[in-house]
Amino acid sequence: QKKCREGKRKKAKISRKIKKMGIVKIAKREPALPNLFPYKKQVIDDMQQKEREFEEKKREAKLLRRKAKKELAKQQLDKKEGKEGEGDAENYVDEIQSKIVRWGEDSKKEGVEEVKVKKVVPKAKSVKSCRRDVKSIIEEGDVILEVLDARDPMGSRSLEIEQEVLNKNKTLVLVLNKTDLIPADNAAEWVKLLKNDLEIIYKIMEKNGVEGHVVCFTQNSKEDSLANLLNLLKKFCKGIVNGKKKKISIKFGIIGFPNVGKKSIIKSIKELKPTDDEVSSKTAVREVLLTKRITLLDLAGTFVSKEASDSVILRGKLDVESLFNPLPFAENLISKLNDKDLIRFYRIAAFETPKDFLANLAKKAGKLLKGGSPDLSTAAKILILDWNAGKIPYHSPAVIEYESGEEEEEEKEEEESMEDE
Repeated sequence: QKKCREGKRKKAKISRKIKKMGIVKIAKREPALPNLFPYKKQVIDDMQQKEREFEEKKREAKLLRRKAKKELAKQQLDKKEGKEGEGDAENYVDEIQSKIVRWGEDSKKEGVEEVKVKKVVPKAKSVKSCRRDVKSIIEEGDVILEVLDARDPMGSRSLEIEQEVLNKNKTLVLVLNKTDLIPADNAAEWVKLLKNDLEIIYKIMEKNGVEGHVVCFTQNSKEDSLANLLNLLKKFCKGIVNGKKKKISIKFGIIGFPNVGKKSIIKSIKELKPTDDEVSSKTAVREVLLTKRITLLDLAGTFVSKEASDSVILRGKLDVESLFNPLPFAENLISKLNDKDLIRFYRIAAFETPKDFLANLAKKAGKLLKGGSPDLSTAAKILILDWNAGKIPYHSPAVIEYESGEEEEEEKEEEESMEDE
């Protein structure tokens, strides 16, 4: 105690002498960033983020040490009671210690390690947002391109949306995508049939003399497809204003059902302009200027509707992982496809029923259950995945069939009249 008092007295005496001499002791501090430094806010945010990560890791390490101590105590108690498991506690402690972040000189020199963040999978768009996108494209665009899957054009066509487009006096163009997956004769028949069908619709709407426009698009001959599409769009730029022929500017958008190839077409069109010349727009839809008078609405409008399972399968819209029982969908798909094409593609024996085909496919792929029985569910998933990837050859015959509600009503009226009689 005497020594402590003497030490304090000496310190006080020295401090009094320093004050009399007028010497001021400057406290050491870290060099601060000047206010004129352009990235001051970003640097401060990074430092604060590192501090937060450092504290979080310290907290995790503390929790792990507590857990290790509890487990060690429990193992020692079990050992005293005569239970087996010698050395388990020490192994467990070593395992925990290996997971604990060591905060020493190495961590100070190298800085705080990056925190591993789980990859966030983007959620699918909701029904409301899809409908909103389609509506905004129809309202803003002058020309609307509806993308159809060439393997099943009528199954990937929405007459309801087409009616909405034509009612708003917009120009409708049908784009037959993936024509490289079907025979050339079948593609030519569909183009002719869809053109005639559009012209009939125009006549019904009392728009005589309006030509139906159908364009084929393939990724194999992408340059030719894009050239044909741009030539057609340039024709639409020749408009009539106040009775005189003048060149006008147009905007075009792309709509269609899921998995028909909308985004791939948009990507191919955008490749024509390496530097995206954006146009200032008051709406949320981004616009890309392709030529002086042609502007692309950079948004894929997706149709969402209550539909039958047949159209869902043929459109390649099925998510295999979400299916509880894929067998009904696979059997329906097999009934639509040609037996010879399936036998040739999978190189399996001939079959009579869809279940026979799935059994042969399961054996060929080596998917067997206990006892050697074929796993039909896994075989069904393989078939659906191959179909979604466009590996299985298929094309629908060039025939347009409409379900007319008027005929059904007439049939009902006839039945009621027969019952009354």
